[in-house]
Amino acid sequence: MQLQLQPIIMMLVQVQVQVVVVVIFSLLAATIAAAPTTIAAPPIEADLKNLGCMNSCGNLSISYPFGGKKDCYHNENFLINCSVSQPYCGDVLATNISLKEGELRIIMLSIANECYDSTVAIGCQSQCSSINGVPNDGSCSGIGFYQTSILKGIGQIDFFVNSFSKHADIMDFNPCNYAFVVEDGAFNFSTTYLQDFKPMVLMVLDWGIGDKETCEEAKKNQTSYACGQNTTCYDAEDGNGYICKCSEGYEGNVYLLDGCKS
Repeated sequence: MQLQLQPIIMMLVQVQVQVVVVVIFSLLAATIAAAPTTIAAPPIEADLKNLGCMNSCGNLSISYPFGGKKDCYHNENFLINCSVSQPYCGDVLATNISLKEGELRIIMLSIANECYDSTVAIGCQSQCSSINGVPNDGSCSGIGFYQTSILKGIGQIDFFVNSFSKHADIMDFNPCNYAFVVEDGAFNFSTTYLQDFKPMVLMVLDWGIGDKETCEEAKKNQTSYACGQNTTCYDAEDGNGYICKCSEGYEGNVYLLDGCKS
């Protein structure tokens, strides 16, 4: 599996910092690549029940190809770790899995930050020298805070940051700066963040089966092909793997052999 950042919004809590962002290359979205592992063919629903596979962890509903233990997931990249009673996929906290849309919603508890120096916006600068110059909560004027859309097709974004005066004039109300990607509409700026920002950022990741494998290529190996019966395979838009959907008139879990039912 590979996880891709959905074309969402990058936002900034920032004061008195000049910023440049360099786009290195463009595909669909920034990719969190996973190392290849052994892949399992679609199981039947009864097999998962017999194995005692968990179907939830905390408030997260878990459906195959995701799973909480060996033989319950498609491969190790789909492992949901519930050992601490909260569902983690890798090192991120998962809040929702959509099989139909091929999306994984997560909470990032750690974001890029720099105290006394730094942070981010697309090809612009965000500057203010007084807390009185910062706009009202919820607004975005480019003073103290900047946001911009991540265009579809972006493959990687690098942040390069410098400060005008190492925060010498604004340390009393803005000691640190932060940059992060966040789900569109999931973040509202508050002036209190300039002094005390506790990052908990919502993101949406697109996921797919395989490592740059197309539907045509995947179907050649039925022992590892992930789509069940009564399904249609679709290549991922950025070329990183494929997703499955139930054929017209059928509903259910496309990644189980008998999951799509009329």
